[in-house]
Amino acid sequence: MWSPNASSRPLPRSNPVEDHFGARCRAVPAPSFPPVPPTTTLSEKPAFMSPKLLTAIALLVSSVPALAQSRTPDIQAQENRWARAFNTGDLDRVANLYADDAWLILPGAPAAKGREEIRNALGEMAKHARNVQIRVTAVQPLGKNFLVENGIVSFENDDGARKSTTSNYQVIWQRDRHGRWRIVRDIGSPLQGMISCQTENSPK
Repeated sequence: MWSPNASSRPLPRSNPVEDHFGARCRAVPAPSFPPVPPTTTLSEKPAFMSPKLLTAIALLVSSVPALAQSRTPDIQAQENRWARAFNTGDLDRVANLYADDAWLILPGAPAAKGREEIRNALGEMAKHARNVQIRVTAVQPLGKNFLVENGIVSFENDDGARKSTTSNYQVIWQRDRHGRWRIVRDIGSPLQGMISCQTENSPK
């Protein structure tokens, strides 16, 4: 029962959560994080690359043109192989420089299509021509897989008078799926003299 003489101070109010868990729920310290480093501003002096790294980059850049050039075949070397094989009578080796569907167009003869016809046409040519020499005058890449070659071929026309014959020519090279360069078109035009390269199947 309440009495006027009783203390007017209010009774403490209980906290059920605090009574149950005690001090564990009273104060939770804030987590601490490491200090964030200051960000780099544009006004700060940039770091320079080491001389070794600069040298490596320079060598890499300078090697790019050489790499691109190494992918282009040495056409003069290819034509030297053609002439050497022809002059020694190795017509199979000459025909192997042509693609399966290549064309050979010689003055005074119909177009020879395919390696077999090309070999036969070269065989007829070999009956009259000797000491073939080829000089490449221009090579023009057409994309990654084609090249156009222009040059001059000279040989001795062994028709009894042994006349010297010179002819312009144009050759188109194609790189096949194995990376080998082969002739797909070989066209000659006479400048001096002419050799008849008709085969047995050629029209008379």
